[in-house]
Amino acid sequence: MKKVFSWLLIAVLAIGMCAVASAEAAASDKIDFADGAYGFLGLSTAKGNADASELSVVDYNGGKALKIVSQGKVPYVAFNLEGLVGDKIADVRAISATFGVDLGADGKFYAVSGEVYTYTGADNNEAKHGWSVYLAKKNPRTIVTKLDDGEAFVAGAGNTVVFSKETDNYQTASGAPVAWYLTDIQFLDAEGNALALDLSATYQAAETGRDMSNLVALTNAVEFPGFSGISAGGWAQDGLEMPQEIIDALVPGSVVEVEFESADGTMWIVLPDAAAGWMRVGGCGNDVDAVNNSHNIAQIPYEMIVKFCGEDKATWGARMQCEAQTDWTVYAVRVGQRAH
Repeated sequence: MKKVFSWLLIAVLAIGMCAVASAEAAASDKIDFADGAYGFLGLSTAKGNADASELSVVDYNGGKALKIVSQGKVPYVAFNLEGLVGDKIADVRAISATFGVDLGADGKFYAVSGEVYTYTGADNNEAKHGWSVYLAKKNPRTIVTKLDDGEAFVAGAGNTVVFSKETDNYQTASGAPVAWYLTDIQFLDAEGNALALDLSATYQAAETGRDMSNLVALTNAVEFPGFSGISAGGWAQDGLEMPQEIIDALVPGSVVEVEFESADGTMWIVLPDAAAGWMRVGGCGNDVDAVNNSHNIAQIPYEMIVKFCGEDKATWGARMQCEAQTDWTVYAVRVGQRAH
């Protein structure tokens, strides 16, 4: 009986050790933040509407998760993908992640959504794949994002994956964003197998200096509230009524600056209700090419607006819109004084 008991004890211990080994192996192919470390990711500030969010690892849903608390703009959480998966980067065909969101201060659930951006190929081609948490009973929610046929990660090109939260219904209702969570992140091959990860990888932020070629520096710039994230299709316009602080900032020597993205790099402002008529002004076209070489910042001087709309601001109409020849998104509009 003693011998039988001894062999049973050895077997139980062996099975237990195998289970521990299996758990450790499973943990090495999943980012579950169990150890509290997240040096392999960081905040990307490459886009004009990027948020300086606070990142931390917290207890969440029976485990751990990365908590992202934004300051009102769009948080972009970027990964050192090649550092994580190494020479298997070309094998990545899908990304699985669990997304969660806090309740509003009123205790109610509000839907959120965003994008999983992939930057692939030698030229870091950007593609967007939507995610959302839209039901309280599906919060948190695990989503598998599959790469399209034309997307392929390559080694040595700085390819990466970026998660963003771009629509926050509680923020829309109250003005204050809710925190969101990421956990159980895996990078899958074509067969759905999770690739092994090196969690000691370190995220290095890309160079994010603004390209000011062809442009002037601005002082005392005033942000046009509400313009971030406005978008439309080619030759379509959208915008807002000008608040008093923007009207007051439009004086001789001032410049309207638009941070934007469009497929062909074009951008104009439009004053649709001007007494002189519907007016498309500056950016690309008319008399002045006031766009940087990266085609993501346009500047329209006050004097150009006056040329088309007259000197009396009261005749310019209440609304300022943006327009481009192709699909476009505006990340910021501001008015400042041309620096000497």
